[in-house]
Amino acid sequence: MPDEFRAFAVGAKRDLLAVQDRVQLVKEGDSIASGISVLDTPGHTPGHISVVVERGEGLIIAGDSIASEFVSVQRPDWAFGFDAIPDVAIATRTALLDRMATDGHRILGYHFAYPGIGQIERASDGYRYSSV
Repeated sequence: MPDEFRAFAVGAKRDLLAVQDRVQLVKEGDSIASGISVLDTPGHTPGHISVVVERGEGLIIAGDSIASEFVSVQRPDWAFGFDAIPDVAIATRTALLDRMATDGHRILGYHFAYPGIGQIERASDGYRYSSV
């Protein structure tokens, strides 16, 4: 873990220990509810997850695995300064974008401009996002 993330990790551990009796850990493939499952998307942080909703048109709640509808989508091969494991984050981001461009799941991006939900499609230099 990079030194600049150590203080964050100490604080997160302290906060999570305070609520540990109310937290249920999940892993890749776990079902949260009918049609809603966990997808392992490491890189931004080692244990980062996204949530896949199979209902309706399908949706992937990407969390911080895809931080920007501009840079992260158009250039998934570029490292993002806040990713704890840049090479893993790049591979995860690329695989996730490819999955959405292939299967048509929409993306919900935590840091995307309103409305934050859209479609991913392939482009000659990466991918493109269009809001819905």
